[in-house]
Amino acid sequence: MTFKNIKNSTLLRTRRVKLLVTVRKVHAELFKLYLSSCLSVNITMYRMCRIKRDLIFYRHCNARCTLHVVRSTK
Repeated sequence: MTFKNIKNSTLLRTRRVKLLVTVRKVHAELFKLYLSSCLSVNITMYRMCRIKRDLIFYRHCNARCTLHVVRSTK
């Protein structure tokens, strides 16, 4: 492995990490937006979503909220 190759792979890695961070930030914002516009979600559910920002909970809250959001935007 040449020096150039090593340099390239580290560049790619940092780029990937930056991208992940951006995606996480976007998700967090979407999360807030969904939960603030979703009045039908109960408080415990809301807290759980806030605490566990993993995809399973994200999807679960998303599914609960989307219906409400769609109704209110029409």
